[in-house]
Amino acid sequence: MPEWISFARAVEDFNYVVTSVQSLPREFRTARPYIGVVNFPFEEDSRGRPSASELDRICALEDRLVKAIGGDECRLGHVIGIRRIQTAVASTKPEPVEVRLKSGLFKSTAFAIDWRNDGWAWYDRNLAATKLEMAHACYRELHATLQKQGDVATVSRPVDFAFYSPSAESRAQLLELLALKGFRVTEIRDPEQPGGDYFVELVFETTLVQSEMDALCAWLLDVCESTGVTFDGWATPICRPPATG
Repeated sequence: MPEWISFARAVEDFNYVVTSVQSLPREFRTARPYIGVVNFPFEEDSRGRPSASELDRICALEDRLVKAIGGDECRLGHVIGIRRIQTAVASTKPEPVEVRLKSGLFKSTAFAIDWRNDGWAWYDRNLAATKLEMAHACYRELHATLQKQGDVATVSRPVDFAFYSPSAESRAQLLELLALKGFRVTEIRDPEQPGGDYFVELVFETTLVQSEMDALCAWLLDVCESTGVTFDGWATPICRPPATG
């Protein structure tokens, strides 16, 4: 899965847009226990979103913020909300409480940093993607490409799913769970070198209706998390409508 993803999250009839880093290791959280949040106001366009130029302006402010706090490794992401973007950073200490950032040719602006009492719980509520959000974000471009190629998503067809496992045991656990749902093994490979990955590809009959595929991939991510296996994505033949004439 990619390190950074963007996804929409609907809350009370408003679609927030979240861009954030995912799958942060426990040691990263332990080393940086303090989460600071900065509110960057923006002028909204007709959609209630920042224009491209406004987004560029705030991204430049974010770059200056993370440089002031401790570099790119402290950057966690942001939430585009109603007339403001909330940007989060992680730090080894809850300071400074305010940062002055260059905001124009001869201008700088002071921004307060809210060092959250709830720390990483704030990140988990606001920036961490659910498995369903992650699945949708990771494969929406593939769905869009298939649609452009004329694929009929409602047609059921065999879809290949690939996985990498650190051990034969974890791969066996994965296969046992997937077999219960009807997945069939089509290819299996052991590592050629010590320390390599154990590969497996399975096929499953399904449509490509995006909501259904998102739910299936979210379930696969849960299974992979429980077994310690990496889900490497899916591939499918294009199913076009029959020719007429």
